[in-house]
Amino acid sequence: MIYIDQYPEWIAGPQSMWHLGGHLLTTDIQELHAFAGRLKLRLDWFQDELFPHYDLTKRKRETAINHGAKEIKPGHLPADMLIKRQGIWVPIGIGKNVTDSEMIRELEKDRVR
Repeated sequence: MIYIDQYPEWIAGPQSMWHLGGHLLTTDIQELHAFAGRLKLRLDWFQDELFPHYDLTKRKRETAINHGAKEIKPGHLPADMLIKRQGIWVPIGIGKNVTDSEMIRELEKDRVR
């Protein structure tokens, strides 16, 4: 499944080229690259800092949705998404959407145990 979120206003305000854009993401890197190719995105635009994704402008975000990307709320990742924290891919939840702050709290709990 390919997902698309939308940048919050505080990240990409009205003057930004990223205004109303978002992240194109999935758990399957090959699927992500194939979908990005259909959107005519360059492979060197791929980012893997916190989670595997491509940044999209408003127009590319709309195109991604028209091609079947599932919209998700900003700051939330579906349970099947993985996130990279401190060099480790970590599952962020089972059966519910989890925000990054919730994810960090869960990792901190595990670190204390």
